[in-house]
Amino acid sequence: MSRILITSMALALLASAGNRGEVKWSIDAPAEKIPDGKLRGEIFGRDIGEFMATFNDQAITIQSKEKVEGWPASKLIIFADRDARSKEIVVTPKSEGMLPHVHMNSAIEGRGFPGTLMYTEMYSMRLVAKEIGDSLDCQIHLSLPDYKHTFLAGRFTAKKN
Repeated sequence: MSRILITSMALALLASAGNRGEVKWSIDAPAEKIPDGKLRGEIFGRDIGEFMATFNDQAITIQSKEKVEGWPASKLIIFADRDARSKEIVVTPKSEGMLPHVHMNSAIEGRGFPGTLMYTEMYSMRLVAKEIGDSLDCQIHLSLPDYKHTFLAGRFTAKKN
């Protein structure tokens, strides 16, 4: 009888996870509907955890609060200027033209300066951003083609810097 109860509870948990709109790495295309929950994901294999987000006229920066040798453990810079951010941005590996560049930094103990990977195409992203005063309310689903399957999904607020 206890096996039936445990199995039922496990199935209920799986079903509720699906109902929350959880999104994972998906290089072919970003999710049609971005989850409303707090931003989650991994940058170069490291959970984003606690993070801070900032923006200026040229880019949005998301970086972990965790430090490695004085550097943010992980950091993404999405070069989407104010004009590009004024509408929904959708990128797939088949997209052409002037796409937002994405720079990914990952600090590794003993390496000193963080390594940087740059993506100008062949990634997927859906970004919806609305500037409200000194804040930028964002929803994103981003998947990068690195071998560790970097992805971010959810909602966050960036502060103007």
